[in-house]
Amino acid sequence: MDCRDLEQLALEGALDDLRSSEGVRAHLEECEGCRDLYEGDGELGQSLAQQPMELDLDGLQQQLSRAIEHEDSTIAGRLRALSTPKRARLLVVLGVVSCLATYLVWRRVDFHHYEPSRMGLVLSVFVILAMLASWEALRPLSVAPSPLWRRVLLGVGVVTPFVMALMPEAPAVHAANTTGEDVVGRALVCLSIGLGAATPVIVLWALLDRGGVSQWALRGLVAAMAGLYANAMLQLHCPVTQSLHLLLGHAGVTLVLLVVISLVPRISRAAKDS
Repeated sequence: MDCRDLEQLALEGALDDLRSSEGVRAHLEECEGCRDLYEGDGELGQSLAQQPMELDLDGLQQQLSRAIEHEDSTIAGRLRALSTPKRARLLVVLGVVSCLATYLVWRRVDFHHYEPSRMGLVLSVFVILAMLASWEALRPLSVAPSPLWRRVLLGVGVVTPFVMALMPEAPAVHAANTTGEDVVGRALVCLSIGLGAATPVIVLWALLDRGGVSQWALRGLVAAMAGLYANAMLQLHCPVTQSLHLLLGHAGVTLVLLVVISLVPRISRAAKDS
């Protein structure tokens, strides 16, 4: 006597007559599921057994086709349908174009006085790390990520802006290289600019993402990636070379992004619950 036999007896309405049989009693003693369904009057198990189990395959196929057509008709759907290299390139292009636009129309006033090797080093580190993070953030779901690599990349991406800010200060060769007494005010201005520069990167990633947003490490990596692009842009725009300003107004962008992006799932769940 097994679960299928008991279900068949319930369908035939013969379970009550055979409940006292040795086989039925032995199975009910061993199987907790059947015991919950059929002990006592057995009404629950019998009613479930008598429910028709029919699948409307044509209806399911039509629903699936409509869902696919709707997904393909949206901007996000078309972006997610792109190959992973193309999706990663789009994200990198947005970050690089933002930096290029900053250089062309919003370049720091001391750019021609700033040490070229230092500028090249800082920009290279920021952009290369951001590119690596862009690829990892859009890794195909079919390819298992390396938790260690993702954590290392996240840690390096978060720490690097602070390391750059704590490097020996570049020589103050221009009046704009110092903040004067308005340290906090100037830092808040750069923080706002950096957050504004990072927002389109995060929005584009959300449109390109195929379902990894629920992973905390991935959300943190996206925040670090957007923060790196923002810091590269600020390096091209802001002439202040003081370490305190760089810590608060530039490196601080990544910390703010980490806090905000970690709160998104909680806010979303709260909105659904309400």
